[in-house]
Amino acid sequence: MVNLGMKVVGVSRKSLGAAQQEAIFPRQKGQTGEMFFIQGDVIKPDDVSRIIKWTRNEFGRTDVLVNAAGSFHNYDILKTRDKEKIGEMIEAKISGTLLFSNAVIVDMLATQIKNGHIITTSSIIGKQDWRLYAGLYIAGQGTMSIITSVLKNEVKKVKLPVRVTEIPSTSKLTMYANQTDEDIAEEICNVVSLPILVIAERAAII
Repeated sequence: MVNLGMKVVGVSRKSLGAAQQEAIFPRQKGQTGEMFFIQGDVIKPDDVSRIIKWTRNEFGRTDVLVNAAGSFHNYDILKTRDKEKIGEMIEAKISGTLLFSNAVIVDMLATQIKNGHIITTSSIIGKQDWRLYAGLYIAGQGTMSIITSVLKNEVKKVKLPVRVTEIPSTSKLTMYANQTDEDIAEEICNVVSLPILVIAERAAII
């Protein structure tokens, strides 16, 4: 997204120093966009509000939200009674997506945005092999798909100028048998850079 000329704000629970930021995203020659990091927790409403306010003060508005927070763990549903483990598994992904999406849509309307975009990410691992990735992991990823569909319908119903996309889209499952972070990043960039009518075709938006 930075290479598309966008200003990207990354959110991290831990405060990152300059060296850590450079290690995560080294500046490239000819780079037209910029990457910024801000400390915050996506499941804390006060942090979400602060991050959105900072973004508006710095850049005027938020055009695109990518909900990619999450923690990879997997527990068998029949064997897990630890509330903390369950919370760690699903809070950042599900609660964070709900809180951030709601807050960003409110901010988009306040700044009278004409073409907002909310992207949710859900892994295809497990959708391809249920025997290996069952339990809470696949349940959480399935929930993300449902949340995306519900959000699409709600946005469409009230005719908001916001698109909602799930990455990877169901049409791309067979293409990413060996999915990598780069694959996901590439699809996000492809979706963000496409016009509205083409996105409906390429990303299978309902």
